[in-house]
Amino acid sequence: EAGLEEQGLKADPRPVQVPSVLKDYGLPHYTAWIGQQDTLEPPEDMAADWDTWIADSTAARDAVKEDPNTAFDPAAFEGVNGQAEAMGLSQECFAGPTA
Repeated sequence: EAGLEEQGLKADPRPVQVPSVLKDYGLPHYTAWIGQQDTLEPPEDMAADWDTWIADSTAARDAVKEDPNTAFDPAAFEGVNGQAEAMGLSQECFAGPTA
C-alpha cells in the first residue's frame, strides 16, 4: 500500500484534500467492498436482512458521494452498522467511523 506522500498527499491532509481522497480512494474501496459482500450467499434465514444491509450500505455510500462530510459522521452509518451487528457480523463489516 502506497504511503500518503507517494499518493501525492501530505501527512496531515488539508480539508480541501479530504473530498479528493474520498473520491479517489475511499469511495472506490467501499464500492468494491459492497460488491464483494453482495456476491456472498447468506444463510436463507438471513437473506432478506442481508439484501437490506447491502442496499443500505449502497445508500450510505451514495450519501458520502453527495456530501463528503458525511464520511466523518458516525450517525450516518449507525443503521448499516446496527444491521451488521444484528446479523452477527464482526466490526470488520462496519462502515464509516464508529463512535
